[in-house]
Amino acid sequence: MKPNEYFDMLCLCMKNNFTAMVVGPPGGGKTEITKQACKHMKRELIITHPVIDDPTNYKGFPFKEVDKDGNMKADFIPFGFLRKLMEADKPTTLFMDDMGQAPKATQAAGMQLLWGGMLNGKEISPHVSFVVATNRREDKAAVTGMIEPLKNRAIIMNLETDVDDWCRWAIAAGQPPENIAFNRYRKEHLTNGYKATLDFTNSATPRTIATCGELFLAGIPKKIEREVYEGAAGKKFAVDFSNFLAHYRRLPNIQDIINKPDKVNIPDESSILYATCEALAAQATKDNFDSIMTFGKRLHEEFHMMLVRDSVIHNDDVCKTTSFIQWQAQNQDILLFTGQN
Repeated sequence: MKPNEYFDMLCLCMKNNFTAMVVGPPGGGKTEITKQACKHMKRELIITHPVIDDPTNYKGFPFKEVDKDGNMKADFIPFGFLRKLMEADKPTTLFMDDMGQAPKATQAAGMQLLWGGMLNGKEISPHVSFVVATNRREDKAAVTGMIEPLKNRAIIMNLETDVDDWCRWAIAAGQPPENIAFNRYRKEHLTNGYKATLDFTNSATPRTIATCGELFLAGIPKKIEREVYEGAAGKKFAVDFSNFLAHYRRLPNIQDIINKPDKVNIPDESSILYATCEALAAQATKDNFDSIMTFGKRLHEEFHMMLVRDSVIHNDDVCKTTSFIQWQAQNQDILLFTGQN
């Protein structure tokens, strides 16, 4: 399931109080998408980490009390997030992260939350929905499996990486155009870069690639950038990204393209063309978009489409321009996501 599909399904699950379980490799966006969906649905989000929790966190603390007649009885006293779940008076989602790594006793304690909305005879607020996340067994993330009754209480969705979805998120998140352009050009790092290992090395995932974008914005000295990117996202990503940056730094002057869109030379190398389109999209405004589109019409359809799509995500004011309206009339079958989606 692609991230945008998981987002839509997650919103549906929360709206109808279905329990959702998302499965995927580390760094694939399970937590981030859940946060976005809760924000979109205006739901309070509570995040727990069963892998480091005690079973009592999910069933309450054993407690004894004496009634007015002097009789002693035992009960479980809910505390922390359990108390919040019982008292919730507005839409709330409990996100149980990394459940597959949790001890079986903790998984078992969590089962009663996911079925029937009861906690040791005490009722959970009807405003609460549940989302469970886990890595896969093959991810070498200490996942020992999940007890069958817990799985049976949820709708299981396997999350996969999609380049367009990641790039759309990256633009909204303020990732540098250099990183976005590179991952459009070399898609395999996003889609197939993760390699589970017990060695002290990283590999490319949507999360580690985003970290490289943040490192780039922080201003890493060029003489050590390859080593730093390797530490963040692995050697293969670091080599390819560093080489791409060397090309990116030879880009045509973007303002020259905007000023003379019908006269500037079109780059021959596809890597530079990807970078040029992303740099233009990052600077697109309602005032210069007609000029950008003049340049775009000279490109192959794939690059023209990328230029339009990412310009709209960067600044949806371009949708008000004459050139965009004309383009949309000629491409009515193409769905674009604006910055407001």
